[in-house]
Formats: sequence, C-alpha cells, structure tokens
Amino acid sequence: MPLAITINERSATPKYRQIANCIVRNIERKEVQLEEQLPSINQLSNVYNISRDTAEKAYRLLKTKGVIKSVRGKGYFASHSHSTREKRILLIFNKLSSYKEEIYQSFIQTVDKEAWVDLQIYYEDYSRFERIIKEKASQFTDIVLIPAFRGSDALRAARLIRTELKEQHVVLLNQALDEIDGHNGLIAQNYQKDILHASKQIQNQLKKYERIVLLFPFDRNYPSAIIRGVQEAGKQYGLETQIVFKDYHNMTLRQGELYVIVRDEQLVCVADKIKHSELVLGKDIGILAYNDSPLKKVLLGGISVMSTDHHAMGVEAAEMILKQNWSTREVPFSIVDRGSI
Repeated sequence: MPLAITINERSATPKYRQIANCIVRNIERKEVQLEEQLPSINQLSNVYNISRDTAEKAYRLLKTKGVIKSVRGKGYFASHSHSTREKRILLIFNKLSSYKEEIYQSFIQTVDKEAWVDLQIYYEDYSRFERIIKEKASQFTDIVLIPAFRGSDALRAARLIRTELKEQHVVLLNQALDEIDGHNGLIAQNYQKDILHASKQIQNQLKKYERIVLLFPFDRNYPSAIIRGVQEAGKQYGLETQIVFKDYHNMTLRQGELYVIVRDEQLVCVADKIKHSELVLGKDIGILAYNDSPLKKVLLGGISVMSTDHHAMGVEAAEMILKQNWSTREVPFSIVDRGSI
C-alpha cells in the first residue's frame, strides 16, 4: 500500500529516521490501520527512491520501538502492541556546526528509545523559523530550540512560541527569550561569568599582555554578555580592552595583545597574519578562541579554547524532557590551554 512519506534532502535528520517518523504519523492518523500490512523493503526502496539499507534501518527502528512487527514469510505489519502516542521531540537549531553536532548526538543517545526525534535548521532566518513552527511543531510533544534572534525578531519569536506552542514544553538552549517561562526549561551559558572564570584560570599567562582584543561579529546573533565579560576581565587584571566588530582583515597585530576570537573565519585570518609576521604565538601575542573544534586542535600547533560542555548540554536537555523537570540550568564551562595564550 502507498504511504504518505516525504523525504527532505536538505534535512539534517537521517533519511531512515524521516521515513520512520512518517510511518508513525500514518499510523497515528489512522491512514494505516493496526495489523495492516506495510510495503516490503524492496517496495519501500523502489517507490521512494532510497537504498535498501535505508529502508531496512527505518523498519529496524520501528520494530525496536514496537510500532511495527514482522511475520516470517508474510512481511511487516502495523503493531497493535504499541501506543504511538509517546514523546515526539523536535530539535530546532539555528545552524549546523561541530558543536551543534555534539549537542545533537548526546541528545539522541540520551533519549535512546524513549522518544522520536526530528531536527530542523532555520539558518538564523526568522521566516524559515516561523514556517517550521507553524507547519511542523504541532506534530511534536516537546520542542528544543536554540534561539539566535536580535531586536524585533527576538520579540516576534517569543510571541510566536507563546501563541503556537501552548500545548508543548519548550526547552531553550544557550540563551533565553524574554517572556518565555512557565512550563518551559532553559539550559544556558552564562557568558559573562564563564569568561571571568576562564580569565581566572589563565591569570598567570595574562601577565604577558597589555591589551585584550575581542573580535566580535557585528552581523551575527552573539550575546552582548561576551563583550561585558571581556571588559570586566580586562578591568580585573589591569588590561586595556578593544572590541573589533568588523574590518578585522585589515587590522595590524601588535606585540602584547591577546586576541579573544569568536568565529573560525576570524581565527583563520589572525592565524594567517601571525604566520606572515615575526610574532611568536604564546609569547609575543596570544589567542584564546571560543568553542573547541578539530581545526583548533591543529591550527598553529594548537589553539587554546574556552568552551561550554556541549555534550553535557545535550544530555541535560534530554533528561529535562524525559523527567519532565522544567527549570533553569547552567552548563559546565572549561578552558583548554594548548599554549597559544
């Protein structure tokens, strides 16, 4: 029998999970009756233009959850032994990155077989975010959201959540949205406090420098608490502070400066400037970057980083939903010194 299955080629959710999610919705809406036979793996593969391996993985997942059963020599059937009204969780991320992948993987591993999970990316585009909320969110019991909005978009996002997600629990990651509370949760980074904590850990290295230069992307949705944290750390340790919002390509590196860098493209630019200078990293000039990644482990012999424990963030979000314990929590923050400070 034909199934209502839609595969989004651009979705970060694996195809087999998309297929499994669609079959669950078919059963929930009674478009597939309990005990009704489902397409064979070959039929699923041919009709929806997917590999046999993808079809097998989808059916294997559904069998594990008890949504379908297999009968030797006959095929696959919608199961009467399992209620499909379980937790269905929608992750809405602002973008893809190595540390967002870490959040996603730890979340998936923690919920394991306790819930269905789908992932949508809105690429910091409010209209795309609004479309996801209005078209998809009603199909889920819980929402995990990484908000990345500024100004009026932040207010619009908060209003949208209040009006459209009255029936769901919403867990926010990284930062809060004003007026979102009640039956919701927040797993936050305390940016200002984290920077002060990091500066305390490297206070001996800071003595080599006269100025902290923060490269802060003016056109991205990063919290201003990062600026306040750097300024307060500078004041605490007697260092000048300078904030570079743009034109970092044209700036001149100077001895005695420690660069706090938020984005990888800024980091690569500074690294290239150092390579073409006589400045010695970790002695004449320093770099402290945000959020660890494979690039930072090898660039210039290793870049020191201050980073949230993103694995813990995913675990905390999953446990908050599974235990129905809505609260505000701060995630661990640490510094890895690879000698670039």
